[in-house]
Amino acid sequence: MGNSFKFLPSAFDFRFVREHQSVEVEEEGAMSDTVEILMAVEASFGVEIADEEAERVVTVGELHKCVARKLEAKWGGEQSGPCLSSLMFYQMRRALIEAFGVARAAVKPDSPTEPLVPRSDRRENWVRLGQSLDVRLPDLQRPRWMENALGCLVLAVPLATMFSAQMQSGFSWAAVFLSSSFVVWAAHKATVPLAVYLPPECGTMRGCVETITGANYAALARKHGGWNRRESWQALRALVAHMAGVEAAQVVEDTRLVQDLHLD
Repeated sequence: MGNSFKFLPSAFDFRFVREHQSVEVEEEGAMSDTVEILMAVEASFGVEIADEEAERVVTVGELHKCVARKLEAKWGGEQSGPCLSSLMFYQMRRALIEAFGVARAAVKPDSPTEPLVPRSDRRENWVRLGQSLDVRLPDLQRPRWMENALGCLVLAVPLATMFSAQMQSGFSWAAVFLSSSFVVWAAHKATVPLAVYLPPECGTMRGCVETITGANYAALARKHGGWNRRESWQALRALVAHMAGVEAAQVVEDTRLVQDLHLD
């Protein structure tokens, strides 16, 4: 993740980030980790977190308490609705059976997800699965070595372009920025078809269902008529883990967003 903004280790300074984010995005085409987390939580749970509230958030548990207060206000208190993750599991199992001919017995909570989604035309199949479930699925990923290579390219290309330009007359920072940005963008676009790997948190059906539920919590709660605190915690934990690039098991209530997850 990026490190465009630095924060005091005690909490997020979302007000500063939000005031300056549009400038950074315009200049660098980037968004800080903290703003991405905040926007993802707001979008997934259908709530709005004020700057003053976000500034008091230090741990994932505190973030969940903030979200739970919003859900209580929105839904009139905690409701004993259906288990959204269980519903998502059964819907996903049915979709896998109908779309890809997967055997029912092969789809269990601890089943590896990789063999269930055909590698052939996986990008198209992944889109079909999302449409069938009417949810947002996590993005497929490139091979790890390719992701690392693209990360190195982001650093190497501007440096190489700058060195080359300095060797010539008429050195221009604008030209360096534009040319290096184009090379990185072209490399990223050219490798999109190779992004056919499931993200690590979707290694099992359980992890995949938790990740999907976390990313679509508000829509699922609205569709099925209810929410509960325990499940909203599991969904938030899965969402934060996905955004931070860590295993859900590493995220507990006392996990600090800045120090422990290294969000900037």
